Amino acid sequence: MQDNIGVVMMNLGDHAASLQYHVRALRLTVGKFGEKHVNVAAVQDKIGLVYRDMNDLENALKWHERAFQMRNEILGERDLGTATSKSAIADVYFQQGDFDKALSLYTEVLEIQEQVLSHDHLDVAATLHNIAIVLKNKDLDASWEKFEKSLGIIVGVYGYNHRSVSDTLSSMATIRFAQKNWESALDTFQQSLDIANNVLGKEHPDVASTLYGMGATYAKLGRSEEAEEKYRTVRGGGGRSYELRKPHFCRCRRRRFGR
Repeated sequence: MQDNIGVVMMNLGDHAASLQYHVRALRLTVGKFGEKHVNVAAVQDKIGLVYRDMNDLENALKWHERAFQMRNEILGERDLGTATSKSAIADVYFQQGDFDKALSLYTEVLEIQEQVLSHDHLDVAATLHNIAIVLKNKDLDASWEKFEKSLGIIVGVYGYNHRSVSDTLSSMATIRFAQKNWESALDTFQQSLDIANNVLGKEHPDVASTLYGMGATYAKLGRSEEAEEKYRTVRGGGGRSYELRKPHFCRCRRRRFGR
């Protein structure tokens, strides 16, 4: 209960209160189950998540590593809970800019998930998506391939008209943009926009970000009037400044640090 309140406080942006509730939950959990228990590891991972949200990556890594070590000792390396903690460590390495370590850990997580779960499971899609984000800094073609695989799973589960599909298409469009494949980027942005308009509404910030991406692509194609029309639509949405949207971790599956 205490850790659930901690999660709510983190989502509200009150990190100090969130940490207080999580530390209290950790103390109660240790008192009930002892220091070496998967429930203790679950709370440790949640504390790590709060520190990540605060961008205190050193402390985030420390808590996620504690959780991973405990799960590994109790459940073994091939357990999905252990893999979840390992994926959280990979997230921190990615945020620190250590793409090689992040990629190595995500790849290990994917191997476990594909063995234990079906290949069309949403957890597999989320890890493929995260691998694609890392690869965007290393190999654009490989990144596109992973995004495509992730997208296929998400569409198979949710159907085409879903926010996660729009998110993934927007990320894929940035790959084509980076490859200077402007026509493909524009087409992919448009697919993302059509879904986002439908499921999020035209006033949503994700819609504005996609419109900005389309404007930047039109500009590269020399179609200045169409570029300005997209930029004008974005500016009309409240004056907020935008840049070409960066791929982000997959929303298709919430990270679960459950017990």
